[in-house]
Amino acid sequence: MRVLNATNLFSCIAFIVAFVSGYYLRDIGFGQQNEKTVINNATSATLPKVDTKKQEAAAISPEVARLIEENNNLTANCNAINAAAQDTGLPDSAITKSAAELLATLDDLQTQKKTVDELQSSSELQQLMMLMQTDPAAQKLVAERFLEVAGTPLGDMYGMALASSGGAEVNAVAAQLLRDGTRQQRLSALAMLGQVGSSQDAGTRAIVLDMLNNDSGADAPLSIAALSTLSRQGGVVSLTEHQDVVDTISPFLHSKDPQLRETSLGILSQWERNSDTALKAFTEAANDTSPQVKMTAIATLGSGIFGFNDVRDTLLSALQNPNEDPGVKSTAQQALAVFPLDDQALKIYKESSLSSNPYENQDGTWHQTFVPPDINMGSPR
Repeated sequence: MRVLNATNLFSCIAFIVAFVSGYYLRDIGFGQQNEKTVINNATSATLPKVDTKKQEAAAISPEVARLIEENNNLTANCNAINAAAQDTGLPDSAITKSAAELLATLDDLQTQKKTVDELQSSSELQQLMMLMQTDPAAQKLVAERFLEVAGTPLGDMYGMALASSGGAEVNAVAAQLLRDGTRQQRLSALAMLGQVGSSQDAGTRAIVLDMLNNDSGADAPLSIAALSTLSRQGGVVSLTEHQDVVDTISPFLHSKDPQLRETSLGILSQWERNSDTALKAFTEAANDTSPQVKMTAIATLGSGIFGFNDVRDTLLSALQNPNEDPGVKSTAQQALAVFPLDDQALKIYKESSLSSNPYENQDGTWHQTFVPPDINMGSPR
C-alpha cells in the first residue's frame, strides 16, 4: 500500500505552476496574449485602506488572471487527490503502473476527446509524474512522447511534466527542437526551458542566445519566449557567459515591441541587479512611451536594490507629471514608500496622494480608516 505523501503533493503542485506558466508562453505564441493590461489606480479606489495585493491584481491582464484561477482550481484538485489517497488508500497496482502503460492510457483519453485540462488533472498524469521523480526510464519515455507531439497543447503538457522532473532529458530534447523544430515546436521547447532555471545547461543557453541574436526581435512572440528562458535562478555561470547574456538582452531594451522591452527589462534586472548598466536602463525605461514598460521600470527602481538618491528624481518626476498615466503614478507612489524621504520629496509625495486618495484630509492628516505607508523613518540613502 502506498500513500501520496507531502513530497508527492509538492511535486504535483510544482507541475501545475510550471504548466500554467508554460501555457501562458504558448498563448503568446498563438497570438492570444492581450498586450493591453487592465490598469486600475488603487489610490483612488473607495476602499478603507490601501490593499497592495489588489493594486497588483489591477495590473494583471484578463488572460493571466484566468490562468491564475486555473492554477488555484488545479491546486485544489491535487489536494483532493492527496486527501482521497490518505483516507482510503490506493493499491500498489494503481500507483505503480509502468510509464508506458500510463502514457498509453493518456493517449486513449485523448482519443476520447478529453481536454488538456482534463488530462492534466487526471490520476494517470499524477502517477506518471511521481514515477518521473525517481525513474530515468520514465523520463526518457516522456521525452520521446514530447518530441512526437511538441507544438501542440498536449506537447506543452508533457513538456511541463518533463521540466518538473528535473531530468537530464530536458536539455537534450530542447536543444533538438530549437535546432530543427518548427516555430510551434520551438515555442514548446522554450516554454519547457523557462521552467528549469539553473538546470538549463550552457550549451542549451548558447542555442537560445543564437536564436535571439539571429532573430533580433523579428518574431516578437518567439523572442519573448526565448528571453523568458534566461531567467536567472541561481547556478554558476562564467563571466564570459554572463556578459554574453547581457549583450544579447541589451538590444531588446529598445525594441519597437513594448512587450519585448518589458520582458528584456525583467531579465536584465536578474542578471545585472543594481549595476550601473541596470540603473541606466531602468531610468531610461521610466520615460518609455508604454505605461506597462514604465511601471516595470519604476517598480524595479523602487524595489530597494538601488539607493534613494539614484532613483529620487525619476520617481518624483513621474508623480509630478500632470499627464502621466494613473497606473504609472500609482506605481511611483508605491516605489517611493519604501524609502526614507527628505522634506521636499515627502511634500511631493503627500501632494500626489492628496489628489488621488480620498482618505487623506485637506490639512495633510490621514483618516483613521486609512493607514499610510511608513515613509519618513531616517535620512535618504
